[in-house]
Amino acid sequence: MQMSSNDIFHIIRWENYDSYRKTIESVTLGAVDESGNNMLHVAASRGKIDIGSDLIERGIFLNRQGKEGKTPLHYALEMGDNEMATLLISAGADVTVTDDYGNQPLWSAVMNEEVDDNVIRLLVQHGADPVNQNEAGKSPLDVARRREEETLIEIFTD
Repeated sequence: MQMSSNDIFHIIRWENYDSYRKTIESVTLGAVDESGNNMLHVAASRGKIDIGSDLIERGIFLNRQGKEGKTPLHYALEMGDNEMATLLISAGADVTVTDDYGNQPLWSAVMNEEVDDNVIRLLVQHGADPVNQNEAGKSPLDVARRREEETLIEIFTD
């Protein structure tokens, strides 16, 4: 049975890993949805670590910029999904890609209190720039200082 790329996006969003496994072979890894997001964006935004891991093993493009210029790593961090973010970083996701507003993934991490300090540290170790300013002229370090978050300030200035 031939699947449309829309079907696989629905399955990743709403169904389980078994449904995904039954259909992934009939879809190209380069498929994107109406927002320009690839399957890894959807897996990252839905916390589907098993699907994300499988897509990475299959060689999906980690740094695809979809809606608003965001990568799957931006989405994982916006969701506060530490496990998915760690998976993406460890797989080689570019931590310096900026979205349409000039925000690197580190910005998404700092703005979400559910992101673990160890993930933020990992981002910095992989090249995220805590002083990189977005289009509003603000950096993750600025936010950490404004909030008086000593741990983040230490990570960023170490």
